[in-house]
Amino acid sequence: MQKTIYDSFNEKQYEAITAPDDVPLMVIAGAGSGKTAVLTYRAVYLLNELNYVSDRILGFTFTNKAANEMKDRITKVIPNRSFKYIGTFHSVCLRILREDIKELNIGKINSNFTIIDEDDQNSILKEIYKLNNFDKQILNYKVCLSWISKLKSDNIYDANDVYEWLSFLDNTYDGKVKKDIFAAVYEGYINFLRDGNLLDFDDLIKYARRVLEIEEIRTKWQNRFDYILVDEFQDTNYDQYQIIKLLSKNFKNIFAVGDPDQMIYSWRGAQENIFEVFKKDFSDSLTIVLEKNYRSTKNILNIANSLIQKNKNRIKKNLYTDSSTESEIIYFEADDQNLESKFVCTRIKDLVDSKKYNYKDIAILYRANYLSRNIEEFLSNYRIPYRIFGGFKFYQRKEVKDIIAYMKLIVNSDEVSLTRIYNTPRRQISEATYFKIKNYAVLNNISTFAAFKFVDEIEGIQTRTKNAVKAFYDSMIEIREKKYGSISEMIDDIVEKTKYYEMLKEDGEEHRTENIIELKNASKNFEQNNPGSNINFYLQELALLTSNDEEENQKNKQDSVSLMTVHASKGLEFKIVFIIQFNENIFPSIRSLEEGNLDEERRIAYVAITRAKENLYISCCNGTSFFGNREMEREPSRFISEIGDALIEKRLITKNQTKFKASTQFNNSNNGSKVDHSKFHESEKTYYVGELIIHDKFGEGIVLNVSGNIIDVSFKNPQYGKKSFLKQHVSIRSLNQK
Repeated sequence: MQKTIYDSFNEKQYEAITAPDDVPLMVIAGAGSGKTAVLTYRAVYLLNELNYVSDRILGFTFTNKAANEMKDRITKVIPNRSFKYIGTFHSVCLRILREDIKELNIGKINSNFTIIDEDDQNSILKEIYKLNNFDKQILNYKVCLSWISKLKSDNIYDANDVYEWLSFLDNTYDGKVKKDIFAAVYEGYINFLRDGNLLDFDDLIKYARRVLEIEEIRTKWQNRFDYILVDEFQDTNYDQYQIIKLLSKNFKNIFAVGDPDQMIYSWRGAQENIFEVFKKDFSDSLTIVLEKNYRSTKNILNIANSLIQKNKNRIKKNLYTDSSTESEIIYFEADDQNLESKFVCTRIKDLVDSKKYNYKDIAILYRANYLSRNIEEFLSNYRIPYRIFGGFKFYQRKEVKDIIAYMKLIVNSDEVSLTRIYNTPRRQISEATYFKIKNYAVLNNISTFAAFKFVDEIEGIQTRTKNAVKAFYDSMIEIREKKYGSISEMIDDIVEKTKYYEMLKEDGEEHRTENIIELKNASKNFEQNNPGSNINFYLQELALLTSNDEEENQKNKQDSVSLMTVHASKGLEFKIVFIIQFNENIFPSIRSLEEGNLDEERRIAYVAITRAKENLYISCCNGTSFFGNREMEREPSRFISEIGDALIEKRLITKNQTKFKASTQFNNSNNGSKVDHSKFHESEKTYYVGELIIHDKFGEGIVLNVSGNIIDVSFKNPQYGKKSFLKQHVSIRSLNQK
């Protein structure tokens, strides 16, 4: 039998790749099951066997890295093909809006809009706060931007609806002030964007959906595509899903891949029931489940399966592997956080000293960024090289943002960009001077940048400052009117005329010039890949870029341990994985417990476990810690008991130990285990205010407050005072109940 390029795939993968193209297809792809390969070869199959045209395939991804990886993999099999419409949701929506945003008639917004990022948004809020004399201490920018995003997601723009949406704020004086501030800020923000031809990232999705709801435009875009591919389907939010539906022709030409067990972005709007919604909307769809894992060992998969099966209403699947390789899986519980970090570091040293592993094979995962401090200190003390995955991204570095702001100002007289760089490098234009120029612009109904030209007409500005303003304006106009052979030439001119390199040298930051050089290289790559495009297109595309690709490129350049949150680890894999601070109220988080989001916490733990290829170490520590303003006893995560004693080797680390030996193994009997994990399965304890309790260590106390699954207790012994515990804490029992 003649061999084909599809022979290496297993039965289910092959079924997905070669499925009929006139049936909607949902592929449930478990962790490490070859999702990317299946998605890639589905595209190859469409092109090779069914004669599809590459530029008529629409592909949605969530990162530029994923989009580029898909295109690279396809072109390795089928060279010399272009894939114009495989990209992130934002990049596809950008293409749609470039053509058709004018049909929405939104303020002064046209196809030459500028895309703003979070720094730009903060600058806009700063302006609004200043104009209205609002106090940032009452309502900060971060909260405002979060609320703005949620309001846009809910399609709320009317002032009365905004107040109704804010009903969760109490009716105290403070609550009313916050409502008034935010209502004014929201209105000012929306108007600022509409008047300035600006779009934020939420707008790209919202406006694209709105424009596609116009039948004539929808039909035009539907007719451009013969097939739709969707990656990471579990992460799609409501608007993204509606865009997929609007673009799918007769609900047939769609191939979606995702894993409901890895749906960990509900806080970004991902819908837990999205797979059920798909099945309802695409009633004749075919579902294929990929369960064979090519990443992890059998015992790692057993742990992952055991945990995730506790979730209710999930699409059933059970990861398995043909590999017979066994791996080391250890759960260790330390007396305190320092001992936990010490164990991690000594184990890393042992692994690297064995010559079997390098530092770059190892990752340390944690539930939230704030948990990295202690382990960072110990890694430094042990001279273990490490890097925080997800530090400052390339396009968020100050010097890069400054040069991009200059380009935006030159091309579009962009006010947000002007606010950023009018005195960078320093040119004796104070904030007070800039505010006077802005007021002049408002009074004369011109842009702030245009007002720089008329600075001589503005009173209260010194002659020396006026000269600086005019010199700045003239240099920007000179660059605007000059014809450049490339974008990198414009960057060179900006740097020269602004004396930007001189500023970096004076500030002792010459190393930052390397990032500007890298920006020039990026612009050259853009021009090579997009012949005939202009500077405005470049700036629009630039706004969509994240540092995912840059981070990934840098990750393997040095031999160091990777530290990251579980969310940041999604899509990655490591030979060795440590999951630290696996404590109740941390993993699962106390907020998720209070909000009833235990299933998602389980999914986050599942993602963490399935990053490991060979060895897995899960750790927690005892002692006390603060959760908000509460001091609470630490205890192991309930997920340990859910995994099951038979699947994991347990060790207890005490302060009296200097080495961590296998003799410290323990099980849940009375011969050394500190915590009986099985007690998580007891019927729920109930307490009431005034109830007398006794704690194994702190003695007798009285319940002062009951809030959700937490009780506040005042102990009889003043040495222990007031503490907070989970109701199910194994060390507490009631003295009032028999």
